[in-house]
Parts: sequence; C-alpha cells; structure tokens
Amino acid sequence: MVTSARFFSLMVSLLDAPLVRGKDVILPGIKPIHADEPPPIMYNTEHAFVRLIIANAPHLLHAKGILVNTFENFESDTLSALRLGRVFKDLPPVFPIGPLHRLEMEKGSNYVAWLDKQPVKSVVFVSFGSRTAMGKDQIKELGDGLQRSGMRFLWVIKTTMVDKDDKEELTNLLGPTFFELTNNKGLILKEFVNQEEVLSHPSIGGFLTHSGWNSVLESAQLRIPLLAWPPGGDQRVNAAVMKDAGLGIWERHWGSENQGLIMAHDIKDKIMELMTSDKLRANVEKVAYEAKKAWEIDGSSSLMFNKIIDIISKTPKN
Repeated sequence: MVTSARFFSLMVSLLDAPLVRGKDVILPGIKPIHADEPPPIMYNTEHAFVRLIIANAPHLLHAKGILVNTFENFESDTLSALRLGRVFKDLPPVFPIGPLHRLEMEKGSNYVAWLDKQPVKSVVFVSFGSRTAMGKDQIKELGDGLQRSGMRFLWVIKTTMVDKDDKEELTNLLGPTFFELTNNKGLILKEFVNQEEVLSHPSIGGFLTHSGWNSVLESAQLRIPLLAWPPGGDQRVNAAVMKDAGLGIWERHWGSENQGLIMAHDIKDKIMELMTSDKLRANVEKVAYEAKKAWEIDGSSSLMFNKIIDIISKTPKN
C-alpha cells in the first residue's frame, strides 16, 4: 500500500458497510476517523473510486500478505488492529516495511545553490505535490503569510493561473511589493524539484505540505517538522496520523471541504510555530529515531522484510 495503514483500514472498512456522511468511522482498536477526514467521494457508493475499492478489496483475502509503507511505532494501534482482525477478520498478515527510501533521482542545481547560502534549519519548504494546484487568492494570502513570518522560504508554486516561467506573472499574482519585502529571503520555483534532496538539506527547518504519504515519511526520516494543509484524497487522514505521532501541526479546517480562504495572519502564526517550537522539534526527533531504528538489524521493518523473504522462499513454484 502506498498510503497510511489508517487510510488502508478505512478502505477495507467499506467491505462491511458504506461510510455515513457526518458520522465518525469507528473501527475496533483504532482511534476514530473523524467524519471530515475521508475524501468526500468516499461517502458516495456510486462513485467510481468507491466502486473500484469494493470490487478489488476482496482479492486481498487471497494474498499471502499485505505490504504497507509505514513503521511500527508510527501507527502501532492501527497495525495491531489490522493484525488481530479487528478491522476485517479475514485479512492476510500485514507487513509494515517502511519508511521506504526513494531511488536516486536527478539532482537540482539552482535551488541547491540557493539553499547552500542559507543558515541551518532556517528555511520553510513550501510544496503541495505535483498534482495540487492552488487558487490565485489563496496563493496571495500564502505569500503574505510567508512575508509576515519573516522566515526564509523555498516555495514551489503550482496553479492553473501560473503556467509560464515568467516573473511578471508572479509579480502580478503576489503583489508589486512582495519581491521587495522578501528580497534574498525567498526563492520561488515553478518547476520540478527533487523533494528528498531539498528535505535532506541542512538549511531546511520545516515543511508546509499537502500531507501526501511519501512527504510524511520522508520528513519522518529526515527530522523535518510538518505544517499540514491537506486538500484531498488520503491526505487529511495522513495529516491526522502525522499529528498524532508528533511529527507536525494541523489545523483541522485547513484543507476541509468548506475551508474558505485561509488568511495571511493565520498562515504566519502557524509558520512561526512550525519553525520556532522547541517542543515540536523534540517530538520530531523522537519520530526520526524510531524511523531509523525500524530498519536496523533487529528493527521492526527489517524483521518484517525478512519474514516476507521467508514466505516467498517457501511458496511452491508453479
């Protein structure tokens, strides 16, 4: 599974009963999934995504095991409930083998050179993934919030309103004084960046993210606190997981179905908390320690991976 164990549990629960709009999802052994966490389409049993889950999920029962990109101490309650059959009694064994590492990707140039010039843990990385666009009014508020926070930032912008590498368009979008006020403190990109390379850079001190599962786990490994702004899909469930684990901050109305415009002063306050909270950083260090420990010789994910190899080696070949 390329999502959290918590969201996987939510999908499996559809085999027993449809979700009811406005009601929390109660699964034995798992902290309640609030009604506003699942994507709205999951409340529609006629939606293609839900029908696909219901049609395909029964095939899981014939598998010898289910691999999940998570680790034991990050989602321990959920993994325990899955293993004990509390979510669905006939599931095969669930193997948490995360956090997985990405394959080496092409490295950046201009943004790495800029990061090299910034102080340690001083930069907020702002990126909402490759598929999430943001409206121009919200981009303006986000820009104002970054500027008011006084923090350095590396911001990857994706919007249907901005699709050319043209600084004049960004100037119109962010306001005539934005670049003057943030001079030498920010870098804005409208291009692909190697996210893991950015997050592993010593100057990065926080990550404003859409809470895609890869982003969450990369941050867990690299000791980067998160400020979650999840717009859809599994991302609100992921945000709840990472907040409960102590990896970051999430204001529940950020990314909700009817969130409205998130204003600059709120964004500023949360960015400052992200970058200055000693308590948050201490919690993130604990998460990172557990993520690293999972893949040590006797770590939980390492042991699970060995079990998988054992199962495969004992499976008769046709």
